[in-house]
Amino acid sequence: MDCRFLGHCSSYETKETCLTHAQHARPSASPLLLACDWGYNIFGSQECRADFSRRYTTLCPPMVKFIIAGLIKGEDASKTLNHATTFCSNSSVLACRFLVVGHSERDVRHLKAYRRRTNLEAMTILRDTSVHTGRVAGIAAARNKMLRWIRHNGRDAHYVAVADLDGVATFQPNRELLTVLDTASLWDVVSFTSRHYYDLWALRCRGKQDNCWASTPHTCKRRLFTCLDDVPPTGFVDVDSAFNGLAIYRTSALLSGCRYDESESDCEHVSFHRCLKRQGFRILLSGTQHAIDEAAVR
Repeated sequence: MDCRFLGHCSSYETKETCLTHAQHARPSASPLLLACDWGYNIFGSQECRADFSRRYTTLCPPMVKFIIAGLIKGEDASKTLNHATTFCSNSSVLACRFLVVGHSERDVRHLKAYRRRTNLEAMTILRDTSVHTGRVAGIAAARNKMLRWIRHNGRDAHYVAVADLDGVATFQPNRELLTVLDTASLWDVVSFTSRHYYDLWALRCRGKQDNCWASTPHTCKRRLFTCLDDVPPTGFVDVDSAFNGLAIYRTSALLSGCRYDESESDCEHVSFHRCLKRQGFRILLSGTQHAIDEAAVR
């Protein structure tokens, strides 16, 4: 199992270098798990994947194809991307790819430098070329570029985790966040609470809750959002919209044809989630707490 058959899958990998790379990435993993992860995640050719599947389907755990996607605008994404790669490497079932949209050429240069430095070959970098001057419209346009890539290149993924890559998302605690995949039959979109829930702008509980930041900002307090109190610690509550730095989407929801509204002054997540709700997709807020980096949202 320990990479002995994988040499033909790459012109430069041998059994020895394969094991060296794998053991460096996963020092505590068993040879079986290393071979399974290495076979699914690294050797990307269809021939190799088919060969791996034929030989070891009965031995290796089924892999969940997972895309982690987000935007960068003038921030160093290294910290959050490190959290995301740790989240993936700590799981024996996730086969992760990364999709990052940079706002400027400088953002793209930093992302490419990170990719080289970490040897993160499974990372796609796009440049946001929208001409919107408004903040919300610009973010919506960048997210639509992300959607277009997923619809053309990520249709085989099972889930897409959309995350704030500007330091907010930590993907911790890893194990607890991953447990929501065990309840995936209940939801099409799931986001998480946190100790200090910061993203009230993207949150809409059930009913015709308006954008209080636009209408009455002085009253826009947590107490208006009763769903935060209704969600049980280990359960869910149905909402019209929620984000809070990290949301996991069933890929079929992102292939639905819904777009982020580039003409809207409200939070871009709200318009997108309303479109999903109209099509019957289920959006839940989980009581599992995502340990956001609170310093990044101050």
